[in-house]
Amino acid sequence: MKIGILTFHRAHNYGAFLQCYALQEAIKSLGHEVFVIDYIPKWMSTRYKWFNIKYFIRLNILGSIKSIFDLPNRKRRYNSFNNTQEKNLNLFKTPNFEAINSFFDCVIIGSDQVWNKTYTGCYNSYYFGQFKIGSRPKLIAYAPSMESIEMSEIEQKEMSSLLNKFDFISVREENMLNALQPLTSNHISSVLDPTFLNSKKFWEDYAEINKSSQPYIFLYQASFKRNVIDYAIKIAKEKNLKLITLSSGYSKGNVNNIWDASPKTFISLIKNSEFVLTTSFHGTALSIILNKTFVTLSVSEVANSRASNILDLLGLQQCKKTLQQEFNIPNINWMNINDKIEQLSEKSLNFLRNSLEV
Repeated sequence: MKIGILTFHRAHNYGAFLQCYALQEAIKSLGHEVFVIDYIPKWMSTRYKWFNIKYFIRLNILGSIKSIFDLPNRKRRYNSFNNTQEKNLNLFKTPNFEAINSFFDCVIIGSDQVWNKTYTGCYNSYYFGQFKIGSRPKLIAYAPSMESIEMSEIEQKEMSSLLNKFDFISVREENMLNALQPLTSNHISSVLDPTFLNSKKFWEDYAEINKSSQPYIFLYQASFKRNVIDYAIKIAKEKNLKLITLSSGYSKGNVNNIWDASPKTFISLIKNSEFVLTTSFHGTALSIILNKTFVTLSVSEVANSRASNILDLLGLQQCKKTLQQEFNIPNINWMNINDKIEQLSEKSLNFLRNSLEV
């Protein structure tokens, strides 16, 4: 069966790329021919440009000067992501409605925040399968997220109509399931993020071999917050450890910021760290998969709802902290956690198997 994946695969974001790659590889393991539909919405191509004149115009003089010096780093990071996407993803380069409809037997939409209007500006027709005509192609939603579940009455009616195009629907967060289920007659399943569909060994093998000679804490923020950096510096000093971060062009004292890390390097930095500090869902998820001691720092109720969901599901609430709480390294029973992950990932794979076979 020819299967297309439609997600935020071109975002220069570690979680966005890795969830797409994970889903591609998981579906391949089920014996199907898999492509990633190379649809790039305008907002995405603009957001991840390595040089954007509008960004410079908004800065003051000092900010502009600093950003000019940062341009070589930005370009290296841009090239690193583009090269990884081209090398690791089996891209379908004709993402128009007619080509999608005629070529694919099935299209899987998700995961990532493809239904989040903060990014897309509207309920983007691509991410709701508007290319589907009649029964072709089969349409499956796998673990899409929308961050905020608040919808007006008009939005609920629109969402209800869009959901009815799907043959099978699954989501990642329980609160999202509860919000959407009343809007459709289709049963909505709860599944794990695609990164959990692949084993610990899969991700260890994917990681770069390089290992730092000096023990370190790894900090990963999906979006930069200076108070989080300051918090991490404090912890690193207390523990007498080096601090490595990918969060922005920040380098001071015993802090090492890596601008151009590839997704392989990102996995390696988690794998080889003493422990991980993160504000990111995928920083949390991959720390769990790799059995790496971690703390998820809660900085925003909305932004952390996705991370909180997986922590609650696995009984890892002790790994969630605010910046105001006293820091301590959690003691995690990885044997119990791995048993839960195995059961939940098998349930998620069964959703894919059953949806594809019907």
